[in-house]
Amino acid sequence: MKQGIGLFLVTLGAILRYAIDDNWDAADMSTIGLILMIVGAIAWLTDVLLEVGKRRQHVPASAPMAPPAAQPGVPPVPPPAPPPPKRD
Repeated sequence: MKQGIGLFLVTLGAILRYAIDDNWDAADMSTIGLILMIVGAIAWLTDVLLEVGKRRQHVPASAPMAPPAAQPGVPPVPPPAPPPPKRD
């Protein structure tokens, strides 16, 4: 979600900076567009770096795992078949 907001701000800033003629005396649209592009890039980059950090967290190999039958939605594993009787 945050990546989308960051990219939206970059896009809006680029439109204000490069595609709109500045005819408003109260504010400089080019400067507002540049500020929006910088803020959007920072927001996007921050979210990407936080996502990478989340994906690096892993479960250590020594952590105990539940047997497959104890997990919800998994049918129990049947016991192995007994060996056939030996004939002499």
